Amino acid sequence: GRDEEKEKFLMALEAAAQSPRLALLGAPGAGKSTFVKKLLAWQASARLGKDAAPDGFDANLLPVLIILRDLAPRLAVLDVDALPDQKRAGKLVQAVWEQVHSDLGEDCADFHTGLHEALQSGGCLLALDGLDEVPHDLRGRVRQTVDALLKQYPIQRVIVTCRVRSYVGDSILPNFTSR
Repeated sequence: GRDEEKEKFLMALEAAAQSPRLALLGAPGAGKSTFVKKLLAWQASARLGKDAAPDGFDANLLPVLIILRDLAPRLAVLDVDALPDQKRAGKLVQAVWEQVHSDLGEDCADFHTGLHEALQSGGCLLALDGLDEVPHDLRGRVRQTVDALLKQYPIQRVIVTCRVRSYVGDSILPNFTSR
């Protein structure tokens, strides 16, 4: 019921507050996506000064959501395996930017500059939702992309959601705490 949902939310919130790099794992329908969307909405409200920040979070962090199944097709068409590391990383990060621009649409062009500044300063709460929804053969590419993003930007907090049974092999993100 409602109390059980609230308890799950609070447990996930505590895990997120304690882990700047969190792989939030759970069963299908356990509320992983709902959790990150509620957390990002709360963070947005705090950033606007309408709410206190979630415990353990800086109120100035810019909340950003990327749905990994939407990013996957961009990553799939990249021919980056033969490129030197730095060039590969640049192309992967560029694919993320293209996805963000596509998600925001033309009406939000003014927002792009602020987003870029937030990423460069690290002032971001980035949620990457649904690693399990990315085709198996692309999960290594997603891992490379997350790594490239974190090398290029000092992002303060990153949460990746994934079904627990899918978080194996190429899906496992180094330096992330699994909960």
